[in-house]
Amino acid sequence: MSLKALANKVLQKNYQGNVMETKSFQEEKLENAKGSAKETQRELFEGLFHNLAGWLKTFDLTAEQIEEQRPQLYGDIQNAISEMDAAWLREDQSGFKAAITRIEVLYLIALQELQG
Repeated sequence: MSLKALANKVLQKNYQGNVMETKSFQEEKLENAKGSAKETQRELFEGLFHNLAGWLKTFDLTAEQIEEQRPQLYGDIQNAISEMDAAWLREDQSGFKAAITRIEVLYLIALQELQG
């Protein structure tokens, strides 16, 4: 094999190695981006949940009072909480927000009916 052919083989291997390294680097960046997006989404879910919890704490009506006086409404709230939890696990942002809205509406109904 000539020196030129040998040099070309070495260069070809290095080139392929660099392409593979670049691809691995790009794949790693993509995985990191997905991880960051997942962290961001988790933070969004947590923020929405904490906002809901804070909002609920501003009212003087407990789950026990709702359960005792309006068991059906309490069951509806519990179902909405289950929907919120399932949306969290599915990472379904719109489902999570819809469940939170449903919880808020049901709680406002409870407030109106029980505290008039």
